Amino acid sequence: MNQTIKSLLEKFVFSTITFAITCTSQAQNIDIQLQGQRFAPHQAASPQQSVLTVPSSYQIKLGSNNQFKQISSTLYPGGIEFRFLTIGNAQGARAYDMLGWRTGTEIDQLDAKTASEIRAEAFFLDPQLLLSSAKDLKAIDTPNEWQAKYQFESFTDQAGRAATMVIDKQTQTVVSARSSTFSYYYHGQTSGQNGTTSPMLSVNLGDKLLAQWDTVKLNRFNDNQALEFQAPNGYQDKTPIGPLRVENLAAGVFRINGSASGYHMHFVVGEQSIAVFDVPFFPNEIAQIKKLIETTAPNKAISHIVFSHTHRDHIGGGSQLAQETTKIWVGKDAKQAIQRQLGDKLNAISTELSIEQNIDLGGRIIRIIPAPSSHASDMLIAYDAQSNTLFQGDFFMMPEVGPAPVGFPVNRELQEKITQLAIQPERIVSVHGRVGTIQELNQTVQLLRTTQH
Repeated sequence: MNQTIKSLLEKFVFSTITFAITCTSQAQNIDIQLQGQRFAPHQAASPQQSVLTVPSSYQIKLGSNNQFKQISSTLYPGGIEFRFLTIGNAQGARAYDMLGWRTGTEIDQLDAKTASEIRAEAFFLDPQLLLSSAKDLKAIDTPNEWQAKYQFESFTDQAGRAATMVIDKQTQTVVSARSSTFSYYYHGQTSGQNGTTSPMLSVNLGDKLLAQWDTVKLNRFNDNQALEFQAPNGYQDKTPIGPLRVENLAAGVFRINGSASGYHMHFVVGEQSIAVFDVPFFPNEIAQIKKLIETTAPNKAISHIVFSHTHRDHIGGGSQLAQETTKIWVGKDAKQAIQRQLGDKLNAISTELSIEQNIDLGGRIIRIIPAPSSHASDMLIAYDAQSNTLFQGDFFMMPEVGPAPVGFPVNRELQEKITQLAIQPERIVSVHGRVGTIQELNQTVQLLRTTQH
């Protein structure tokens, strides 16, 4: 970059930033707030829809000494909200489940590299902040077709990673940036001819749109480190998950624990065969899971796999677990999602259910019951009367450690379905969290009612 362009660029930065920061690599006391939406593949309420638009908010505060605090919220169908608080510095970070249902009262520990990258990515959320904080900024070759309008620049981001940005030569503003596999596109908020408003920031992961932020606000805050970056009370260090293993929940009812993902899988063993309920994606673990099932129920085939619904985190391992004679049962219209995610082979052995059916495992009958919900229209639940166990997915989740949390509207839907079926399950299981009880389900719904009044 020649000296004239550099001088103009610095003058622009100083004159246009609307809050008082210094043009240094240690920008601090900045509060960044975003509202918009993220995009989640294979998580929509309808199996016909491949990508879900998720209402989202994000806030990150950058303090002195590399401290940061971020709060993220995403809202999924059924009123299911993820809300996490992360507090960190150059040494690492700690993440807290603010709603207490996903990781409960356990703290997720993040290493120094991850913490540094979280903080560094905050600077990419605003083009002026990025420009003012970029280190080792220098011009690089710009493709011929772009040279008339844009200048490409390389720089080092706050985590020490090589990155690039594209600057509009006329306005001297950053129009896009790239770091690692993330790309950031800065639009400015403008109204189109049809009255629509473009997002201020789009974020891509590779070639896929990850998020669109409609509003991006930056403000200063008073850096009272003793209070601003204080850890919340009531949390504890995470208990080691232990090795992959089988837990016997009741006679013939089993649960796989110890997956690195934190997810669980369940299966019921009859005199002749085995039924499996949901198969999360277990990277590098499926071979060992197969051995655990074979050891638990030798010489018995998996005759049925029941998918509670076709979200990726409930069916992703199905292709690896299905055997030659396995039948897969799914809810109404779910074969579209099976085809899209798992392909022809799994789709060919899948059957959609719109009315209640029974699975006969030999001396053991399992009821498979359609239960369309606001979270997933293709939802199925399964009931094993012999053990009084209800198998369900995302209707109700208890954390591994911690009290019953405030429920979501979808929890109440399960409560109503149980009443309609006139059953009183002794245990309610899901791929997420610990095994719950009907009393805990009722408690979460009561807490929901309390918070809604």
